[in-house]
Amino acid sequence: MLVDRWLQQLLGEFLQQRDRFKHQLFEKWQNQELTNIQYDNNDRIRKIYAAQKELEQARDTILSRESLDEFNSYLEKTNDNTSDEIKEKFNFLYGHYCKILQCLEFVDKETKSGDGDSYINEIKKNLFGLKKLNDKQSHTICIVGLEKAGKSTFINALLGYQLLPTASERCTQVRTVLKPPLEDRDQRLFATVKFYDDQEFRLFFDKMTMKTDEQEQHLQQRKTQVLQRRDSMKTKFPEEHFRISDSNNAERDRTGIIRQLHDYITEELYVNIIKEIAIYTDNLPGMC
Repeated sequence: MLVDRWLQQLLGEFLQQRDRFKHQLFEKWQNQELTNIQYDNNDRIRKIYAAQKELEQARDTILSRESLDEFNSYLEKTNDNTSDEIKEKFNFLYGHYCKILQCLEFVDKETKSGDGDSYINEIKKNLFGLKKLNDKQSHTICIVGLEKAGKSTFINALLGYQLLPTASERCTQVRTVLKPPLEDRDQRLFATVKFYDDQEFRLFFDKMTMKTDEQEQHLQQRKTQVLQRRDSMKTKFPEEHFRISDSNNAERDRTGIIRQLHDYITEELYVNIIKEIAIYTDNLPGMC
C-alpha cells in the first residue's frame, strides 16, 4: 500500500510538470540539442519541420491578406517616377517567394513519391521570367497594324517629332526599331543599318514572287535591280553607322541623317538587302 501511494504521488507530480517538460524538450529538439537520440530520419524530420515553420510564417506575413491588400494599395499609387522603387519592391518579394517555393518543393518531395509537383516548377519558371523582365533596362514594344493604318504617324506623335517617314501610299518597307541611346558606346551614334549576310540574302532573294498584275519579265527586272543595288553597297557591310558629327549643330546633322534613312526605309529594293534599321533616341516614353 505504501508503494502504491508513492507511485500515485510520483505520477501526480509528473502530470503536473508534464507541460513544462514537453516545452523544454521541444526547445531542445528545435535547437538540435538532442543529437544523442537515435531514431530514423531525425535530420529529415527536423528539416521538414523547419520548412513547415517557414511556410507558416510566410502565410502570416508576406502572403497574408493584409500584406496583399497593402501591396495592391501601393501599386495603385505608383507612376512613371516610381519605376526604380517598383523594381526594388519586386526584387524584395521575389526573394521571399523563391524561399517559399523552395520550402514547398522540399516538403512535397519528402512527403510524396515521384518527381514532385509540376505546378511548383511552373510557378518557379513564371516567377523567374518576371524577374528577368523586372531587371531589364528597357522593353520592346511592337506597333502592329494593317498596311497604311498609321503606325509610323502614331510613333512620330509618341516621340514628339517627325522621325519616321509617312505618306498616303505604303511607306515603311524595312524593319525599323527605335532604341534608347547606348550607354557604353559613342553617344554621337544616331542610327545603325544592319545588312543581310550572303546566306540570308540568298534565302529571301530566291523567294521573291510576282506582285499582283506583274509579269515574269518585270519580276526579273526587279531582281536584277536588287542585285545591282546590293553589289553597290557591299563596302558598307555588315553595318553602316550614322553619327552626329557636330554637337553644336546636332539638329542639322540629325535632320540630314533622317533624310538618308528615309530612303532606306521607304524604297522597296532595300527589303531584301537591309535586315534592320536601329534608330537611337532619348525621346522614348518612360525615359528620364
